[in-house]
Amino acid sequence: MSETPPLFSASVAHGLINATPLHVKTALEHPEEPSEIMEVGQVAHQVILERDVSRVAVLDFPDWRTKVARDTRDATRAAGKTPILAHRWAQVEKMVRAVLMHTINMRLDPVPFGPNGVAESSLYFTEQGVQCRATPDWLSLDHLYIYDLKTTGSAHPGQFSRTLWDKGYALQEALYRRAVKRVYDIDAEFTFVVVEIEPPYALSMVALDPEAQVFADMQLDHALDLWKRCLETNLWPGYPTRTCYAEVPTYLRAQYEMKGYYDAVLVPPRDEGPSGPAGGASGPFGVRQDL
Repeated sequence: MSETPPLFSASVAHGLINATPLHVKTALEHPEEPSEIMEVGQVAHQVILERDVSRVAVLDFPDWRTKVARDTRDATRAAGKTPILAHRWAQVEKMVRAVLMHTINMRLDPVPFGPNGVAESSLYFTEQGVQCRATPDWLSLDHLYIYDLKTTGSAHPGQFSRTLWDKGYALQEALYRRAVKRVYDIDAEFTFVVVEIEPPYALSMVALDPEAQVFADMQLDHALDLWKRCLETNLWPGYPTRTCYAEVPTYLRAQYEMKGYYDAVLVPPRDEGPSGPAGGASGPFGVRQDL
């Protein structure tokens, strides 16, 4: 780690809570090259939030597998632009239309990502003695509303509500609310605008309920404390060295209880003669009809 420590951010918080300090240190020292899907999200953000396509370079290759394609991609990045494959650019254009159409039709005030806000403007503040940076996708001019754009395979609210914890989005939500509170002394309302990267490019809007916000705030405070101690000691532990014991997941226990229900219902028919099984007639596959 350099002598000047990096600012605490949403990605740092995510790494500390969902991985380990060692993972965070490694990611900071050796940034991962963005994947093709990540670059689709980056380009969508540039177009939707900044209304700017000048930093986007559409490259006419089917993929990045050839050396010529990779060299062109790398040269484009070195020139300060974001490369994107032509067929992916077609997806981005449709995503942009979907976001603009849906957000306008929702008749929200202010309109998400509209002119009454500022896109990707960083907020700097100190929390628990830790220097922090938060960069909301879009913050309204009155600082009351934060909208964050997420591109994903499924915008189903139920599915996104589950995966946002694994991806660190709840921590991001907590950090951005905290930033607006510290900088402007305003309790901002945070909403995810979730759009699919494949047809039909459906869109949903998801926010944390009050209980989820409290839990996300607790996670954020834990991440801040852990980051502060790592910086002070210059120790970056990985996973525990002791044996960890796996518990039965709740969903698996529920599946097994359902299997017990099936075992009780799907009783094999008993051959009681021409009149059929005792206790009631048997339907298809030997399922009792009188249960």
